[in-house]
Amino acid sequence: MAEYMKFHLGAYRNDGSNNPVVDAEILREMYKPNQAINLFTAFLEIDGLDDLQETWRIYDYGMGFWIGNYRETDLVQHGGYGPHNTLLTLFEYWNISIYTTINGPLDLESHATMSFIHFYIADILRGNSPIFGIGYACEYNLPSKAGSFCGPFNVYPDYSIDKTKNSTSPIETYIGTYIKGDDEVEIKIDAVTPNLVMVKGCEEYILYPDGEAHSFVVESTGECLGCAKGVVFTGLPESASFEGFSSLSIDGVRFRNLKISSASESECDQL
Repeated sequence: MAEYMKFHLGAYRNDGSNNPVVDAEILREMYKPNQAINLFTAFLEIDGLDDLQETWRIYDYGMGFWIGNYRETDLVQHGGYGPHNTLLTLFEYWNISIYTTINGPLDLESHATMSFIHFYIADILRGNSPIFGIGYACEYNLPSKAGSFCGPFNVYPDYSIDKTKNSTSPIETYIGTYIKGDDEVEIKIDAVTPNLVMVKGCEEYILYPDGEAHSFVVESTGECLGCAKGVVFTGLPESASFEGFSSLSIDGVRFRNLKISSASESECDQL
């Protein structure tokens, strides 16, 4: 792995070294921004680390690397989740590369934990005062407010979905805004294709009828943690003045049509 890091770090720094395996110019294409992302923005609001927003940012995606900066230097990163979790960080200006692999915690918690450790090590190597103690990284728990993470990644279509089935009702009857507490889901028609689109926070899905009445399978348009799998529209309100469905369920979690909620609140106000 040390040789692999040196393999990339020379090309990333563009230090003029020759690479006998892959042309360094080709490698450098991997580190160039390809699309903007908002990955890991929740980590910038961690309690007690108010200055972290000014020191750690991930804002672009290249050809296999997240791109950002830490303090005064640019960095590229990527990792993997599975039975064990890994992270590789290259610091261009500092000429430092760090790799870690751990068997816990999992998923985004592992990325945050290892990022903190990488920054701590880089600070020590550079003679800087670490922004936070290493103990914080070792005891780190991902805040519940982080929720899902999303980014406008290019993803491959889900070929397991049968996209030839027709919806039970005209797709216009499904559109609307559905709420559950502070959570909000918008169902709309795609501007380009005749498909239903569901937007939930920063997540976006295309809805395809699955053959059951008012039931859809969903395909994410970007990476997310705990992606939705199915949507079912249920119920028609008793009021004849309302057209549409009273609620939808996302993987069993029910959201109520905002128009019905608003109508009920107006009636209460009148009383």
